[in-house]
Amino acid sequence: MNSLRRVYERRLTQIYSIPRVGKIRVSLSSEATLGIAQSRGERPYQEDTVCVASLNLRHAELAKTALKAEHYQKLIANNQARYRTRTPRNNTTTNHASLSPANRLDSPHLHQSLFVAVFDGHGGADSAQYLAEHLPRILEESLPSDIPQVIRNYRSIGGYFRRFRGGFLEEIAQQVYPTTHHQTQNQADHRERGDQKEVVMGVDERLSLSFLLADQELMKRYPKSGAVATTVMLTPLGMESEEEETGSRTWPFFSSPLLSLVVGHVGDTSGLLCSAIDGKVVALTENHHPDSRVEAERLRRIGTGLITDSFGESRWGGSLANSRGLGDAAFKSLGVTGEPDIINRIISGEHWEFLVLVSDGISNVITNQEIIDLCKGAKTPKEAADRVVDFAETLGGRDNMTAIVVPLLRWGNGAGLDLTVERREYRMKQLTGSGGSGRQKRM
Repeated sequence: MNSLRRVYERRLTQIYSIPRVGKIRVSLSSEATLGIAQSRGERPYQEDTVCVASLNLRHAELAKTALKAEHYQKLIANNQARYRTRTPRNNTTTNHASLSPANRLDSPHLHQSLFVAVFDGHGGADSAQYLAEHLPRILEESLPSDIPQVIRNYRSIGGYFRRFRGGFLEEIAQQVYPTTHHQTQNQADHRERGDQKEVVMGVDERLSLSFLLADQELMKRYPKSGAVATTVMLTPLGMESEEEETGSRTWPFFSSPLLSLVVGHVGDTSGLLCSAIDGKVVALTENHHPDSRVEAERLRRIGTGLITDSFGESRWGGSLANSRGLGDAAFKSLGVTGEPDIINRIISGEHWEFLVLVSDGISNVITNQEIIDLCKGAKTPKEAADRVVDFAETLGGRDNMTAIVVPLLRWGNGAGLDLTVERREYRMKQLTGSGGSGRQKRM
């Protein structure tokens, strides 16, 4: 019997129609658009995977997301004002009412968003490969009505999840899944009158739900493997033109003056931004190691599971370096959750030169600032990604290594200051004195 389900096709092209400019076609597979570089290191196989796709977001979802980000950044700005009399150096909050993102999102059409991700598998490459192939589909197809079943599935695991209420999704879960008969009856009355409001997920909520759906799918398909991940959704926001009456202009992500940035993160992959103002790195993510401050607090009520191995490294459940990850079915009751950290921001393209995603095979060898500095001055994002992986290899990186470079508005026109050149030269001299690079020693 033929299936009626639509076959999902991942999109790798974005098309923008800009007044007085015309149509712009952007290929996401072009090395001039995005830079991707990988190395197996000394591992017998590659467990890192990457994913790039163009996603379609509903207007209402993007508007909700932008409004939440704007409110959050106003709160931060108000707190800073108590201690500062000037604008913070890398402040990305827009102070002009006419540039309010929520006010500009007036298009009835779908909005194109860049989705880019790095996945680092363990226990085999199955989980990382599944995520690279299917997470964009899960993102676009997930619905608020999926939330109740996701919560029930986690509760059935017991242990850490026996009282799970949805975490980041708890607020929207209460709208979808009433907890009392009185609420259920009220919803039924609203449906009969036809005045029940549709539950709208923000992009941040959609990303969080997609992580949980993927996590539960991996537990069923590949119970002995798992993966950590850092994902980014970059959505250009339209800019109103004072000179034209043709509405707002929406530029591709690498030319956009204003972007919605939503990051989902579990584990020890990393997301970094390069400031165009002073050339310094801004980390978007923190590692979810079981002995880190945030994770130790979260896992404290479990009371067991943390073991230090012979190298002095903490392992949760005696095996895992990370206490958050997708899959890892055997460790779920111990609190190894697929709930991502979510970062939701509105960023100004004028303030940022590029964004980088890396796996821990790179971040364990070179610092965040070194990663950023290696990318500066590169002619293409691909050249920048190659520089990062090559340097990590030269220093003797043994793990799988992946780097993804995403250019932003100030690409190639940032501060341009190489803040770690002396450090890198010193490290290279040390290698020369010890008998050659790590790459040469492997050959």
